[in-house]
Amino acid sequence: MKAFHTFCVVLLVFGSVSE
Repeated sequence: MKAFHTFCVVLLVFGSVSE
């Protein structure tokens, strides 16, 4: 599922930015 993959990427980016 591309949507799931995109969601995972968003979480990773969001976590990196939040750091």
